[in-house]
Amino acid sequence: MQMIEQLNNLQLGDLVWWREHPYDDIVIGFVAEMFDDDHHEQALWKAEFTDGEHCYWGEFYHDFVEEGMMGALEQNELFS
Repeated sequence: MQMIEQLNNLQLGDLVWWREHPYDDIVIGFVAEMFDDDHHEQALWKAEFTDGEHCYWGEFYHDFVEEGMMGALEQNELFS
C-alpha cells in the first residue's frame, strides 16, 4: 500500500519503473503529464518510458504494484 500511495503522489518529472512480467528487466520512465479531475477522470498522470512505451497511472494499475511489476524510484536509488 505504501508504494501505491507514493505513486498517487508523484509529480511531473518523477521517476517510475515497470516490467510486463515479474521476471522481466525493469524499464525506467518519468511522469510526463499530469491530469486533473476535469481532464481525465481515471488517471492521475502519464509516464513515458525509455523503451518508447507509456502508461497512465490510476486504480487499474494497482495490481501491477501488488505483483511487484511497477513502482516509483527515488533519485538516489539510481546510483546505489
